[in-house]
Amino acid sequence: MGRTGRWIAGSLAVVAGAAGCLIVYLAYVFDPCDVAIRRWTRSPDGSLLVVVFEKECGATVAFNTQVSLAPANTAFRPNKSPPFLILPGKHADDIVLHRSAAKTLEVTLPQGEQVFRREARVDAIAIESR
Repeated sequence: MGRTGRWIAGSLAVVAGAAGCLIVYLAYVFDPCDVAIRRWTRSPDGSLLVVVFEKECGATVAFNTQVSLAPANTAFRPNKSPPFLILPGKHADDIVLHRSAAKTLEVTLPQGEQVFRREARVDAIAIESR
């Protein structure tokens, strides 16, 4: 491949990389999913929110219920505070939250429900789910 061919191939690689970055950025900014916050509660010290919300992303992804920890001093955004718990379907009213200690959150789930994601810890907070 000559010098011109290498230049064209390199240019196309840069353009393709930039296009990929743009697609990821647009998907991040313009999230196609609908999010409905069902309830939230503050941590004992007031610094965190425990947010229970339902998310629906159209025909390809069914409704699901998610729970996140988020800073209390900023607006809640699901893409900034990833969920530590995800259940299929609408279960916002079925999830029971209880702070058993300053750094422990107990989560009681609907009996026999499938869990898509379950984290045991978010930063310094231990998550106990049953």
